[in-house]
Amino acid sequence: MFDGQGYYFFNDQLNYYAEVISYNKLVSDAKKRNRIFFEMLKIPV
Repeated sequence: MFDGQGYYFFNDQLNYYAEVISYNKLVSDAKKRNRIFFEMLKIPV
């Protein structure tokens, strides 16, 4: 990945795409993506 915190690959024979990331990156990206939504619901970030 461009940020160096995971990797991805595509298998042509089985026709699938996979990403491998840490749980911390998953949570961090979700907080960034949903910050305004969390603020509207009064959920502390």
